[in-house]
Amino acid sequence: MSIRFVSLNAKGLNSPYKRSILWKEANLLKADVLCVQETHFAKDKAPRFSSKQFPHIYCANSTVKKAGVCVAVKDTVTFQCHNVVADKNGRYLVLHCTINNIVFTVINIYAPNSSQLAFLSSAMRRIRPLIVGKPVLCGDFNLIHDSLLDTTSPNAQHRPDMQSWLAREDLFDVWRCTHAAERDYTFYSSRHGSYSRLDMFLTTKWGLAEIKACNIHNITWSDHAPVSLDFLTPSHPPNTYVWKLNTFVFSLPEVKEALRGKLQEFLKFNEPSASDPLLLWVTHKAFMRGLMIQQTARYLMDKKSEGDFSGHAYGKAISHLWLISQAETARINQSKAK
Repeated sequence: MSIRFVSLNAKGLNSPYKRSILWKEANLLKADVLCVQETHFAKDKAPRFSSKQFPHIYCANSTVKKAGVCVAVKDTVTFQCHNVVADKNGRYLVLHCTINNIVFTVINIYAPNSSQLAFLSSAMRRIRPLIVGKPVLCGDFNLIHDSLLDTTSPNAQHRPDMQSWLAREDLFDVWRCTHAAERDYTFYSSRHGSYSRLDMFLTTKWGLAEIKACNIHNITWSDHAPVSLDFLTPSHPPNTYVWKLNTFVFSLPEVKEALRGKLQEFLKFNEPSASDPLLLWVTHKAFMRGLMIQQTARYLMDKKSEGDFSGHAYGKAISHLWLISQAETARINQSKAK
């Protein structure tokens, strides 16, 4: 199972025809999350932008018809929006959400044609504190990653690239990580007669382990190629065991005495040097939980050896302990009700 993110620079969507083509392209590419750059929607004059297949749409628009980004989520995934931060100039949008029970921060960026590194550094200072869960950054960065591999321009070595910025931000170009020495491009400049890879997905080193694929698709109606990212999701929720306290242990004097002594010993050695009370509390809980499991197991083993329990007899002893536990739980519940 995977979630497919698709990023595409649309070069303006004020035409109803282009909006229609965009939705067809999104369905053709089987996008679950569509990130679009250069919508050219003005804040007060944005056209109707909707799709039955993509009911969740979030936009960052400028005051004039330029820039503009949006994120659209398809109805084939379970989705919950937690927070949206839209840049007032329509340069980026941050969507904090849950998709198929996974928390993501989706960041859609459209960088300007000049001073890209300054813009990206400034934007990330505002965006980084907003990142929760798994970050997925995408968009048209108007900048290449590697001047040797990501463009056919003969003057590329004199242009800035993203390598130093990516290193500072501890981010990774997903397509380059999965296509190490390959050459492919997302934009053709007729003015310069050259190809460049300006559109990309970025993530952290931890996110790379959960990437199934990242691909560049054909340029069709836009002057940019769509880029897709397939993010792996568990096919089923992991089996997790939640430990619960058997309250019957507190009815056993020897267990209570052992727990009291160990707790006093724990606090004696750890409380004076604890800089954070919350950390001490969490550590104490883990320590006591392990002790309770240990003491309960030891009690059962002692009872088994003392009575030489085997088979049905041992099962009866376990049942007896379970009944004690149930009775103790019922007593606590009754006292709470009173």
